Amino acid sequence: MFEPDDEHAQLARKAVEERRLHDAERHLRAVSEDSLETQAWTLWVRGRIAVEREHSAEAEPYFLQAAVLALIAANDGGVPRRSALLRLAASSLEHAGRVQRRRDRLTNAERMHEQALRLREAHGTVEEQWETRISLGLDAAVAKRLQDARGHFSRAADLGRMCSVDPDRCSAVARAHLATVLAGIKLHAEAVIEAREALAAERKHDPGSEQVARAEMLLGRLLLAHAEAISDENPPGCEAALTEAEELLQAAGTELPAFSPVNTRDAEACAELLAIAARLRTSMARS
Repeated sequence: MFEPDDEHAQLARKAVEERRLHDAERHLRAVSEDSLETQAWTLWVRGRIAVEREHSAEAEPYFLQAAVLALIAANDGGVPRRSALLRLAASSLEHAGRVQRRRDRLTNAERMHEQALRLREAHGTVEEQWETRISLGLDAAVAKRLQDARGHFSRAADLGRMCSVDPDRCSAVARAHLATVLAGIKLHAEAVIEAREALAAERKHDPGSEQVARAEMLLGRLLLAHAEAISDENPPGCEAALTEAEELLQAAGTELPAFSPVNTRDAEACAELLAIAARLRTSMARS
């Protein structure tokens, strides 16, 4: 992440990234807002604080004002940090777009993310481009435009492999989203391939993590959907998919609650999917 030019703004940014919100506010009070760049960073941090506190309506104007100030400062012909300012504007638009999506303003969200992507493709890092491709995919998916979402997540998966920071994790996130979208348009075999790649990437990134268990659950769920789709035309393939799905869902259902009691609902969902698998087995045995 690029840094503000003001020391206290740097500390505020670091604190909000680490969710130390009171520290972020304390550092902001010490910021000398004597430049447009510093003012833009201050607004960006305030927007992030509001988001962390789930005050979306409050966050939106902070991010939009931050983007405007950063763009104004960047267009000053003599500014020495033009690229950093444009990246700040892009980050502000990225976060503003997320707020818009949370508030079901999908057209606005997509427009802001498209603007952020243009800036990031010209001035940002691969990681920043990946982030906004994911956002555009989510915008499209929420709007039920699954083919558009497919394109964005596919591009994000390509970018993920090129990321210099956590490429396996970036690839896994994009492929998991892509798998979900492919399942939504009934491309079950392709969805399973992407979910399998996502699981492999999560295991490579951090073998014992909660995200591995979640990737197991996703692959298990999509294998079950694939098994249901081919049960009549390909019983052996259905049996193989069903067996693997059961193994993955049993593993995920056991592992997820160990990470957090909040994951009990996911374990219950795994149990429900296993019940569906059992009913499918019974149906197959009768036919």
